[in-house]
Parts: sequence; C-alpha cells; structure tokens
Amino acid sequence: MPTSKTKELTDEERERVVFAVLSLSDHGVPHRGAVAFVADEFDVDPSTVSQIWKRAPEAFACSGDYKSKSFKDKRGRPPTDYTAALETLRGVELYRRSTVRSSAAVCDAPRSTLHRRIKDAAVVAHTTVVNPLLTEANEAARMAWCTAHLDQRSLLFDDMMDTIHVCR
Repeated sequence: MPTSKTKELTDEERERVVFAVLSLSDHGVPHRGAVAFVADEFDVDPSTVSQIWKRAPEAFACSGDYKSKSFKDKRGRPPTDYTAALETLRGVELYRRSTVRSSAAVCDAPRSTLHRRIKDAAVVAHTTVVNPLLTEANEAARMAWCTAHLDQRSLLFDDMMDTIHVCR
C-alpha cells in the first residue's frame, strides 16, 4: 500500500512554522512570499502553513502560547457511545450475560463492539466459580501429562490412536 504524500507535522514542527512566519512578518502581518518560503523550508504545502498560521492567534489567545493544535484526532467517523447500553449489563441476570453473544443481545450493542470493549478492559469478563482459573498444582499436572505424551525421538505429540478411552 503506498504511503501518503502529505507530511504530518509534529507539535514542535508546527510551533517552529509559526515562529518562522512570525520572524518574517511586521506587526503580525507576514511579508509577501513568507508563507511560500516557510513552506519550502519545512517541505509542506503553502496551504498547510497558512492554516497553521491562521490557527496560531486563537491558540495564543487561549493559552498564551503559539502552539497550533493538530486536528489529527478529529478524523474519521466518531465512535458511537455505548456506555448507557453497557451499564444495563450490570442489572441483568448472570445466565443472560454468560456469553458475548447473549450479552450483546441484552444491551443492544454489536457483538464486535462488546468484544472490543472486553479486550480494551472497558468491560471486565469474569471467570465463574464453576470454571475457576487453574491453580499452580493443576497447571503442573497438566504440563507433566503433556510432556509424558511427547514422543522423545521426534518431539511430536502422541495422537493417542492406540489408546482405549473408558468413560465413567
């Protein structure tokens, strides 16, 4: 995939652009050709420099600093707020929120959104008492069983096709 032809300026570079235009201006009005000169110096389009220069007085009025803020975070579709829908999960019985699919159906949120929130730890998935996490002893016993079923010559796992399984 080809990279973008536009250059993303950092906060420090945008601040240096503002000071470069300020150095080429009288009483806040840039000299003729100053914007194009600064654009060549920073290897960006002149419209980028003029946008940064137009936002600089607003930034100075707010913070007393000529840091022109970036609009990088304002790109794309804004995320839908599902916090109220996810709060309804707290009052739902355990059997109705035992799986991601049933939880998503209860709170009217997409399953993929709920899964993403679980991965981001915005929604905490709990293990049940019926299926607790492995203890140290259980984990050691499982590892011993697995290593006992390894073929030492080839380091392949025994397929257990010659084993009789008895169900109780």
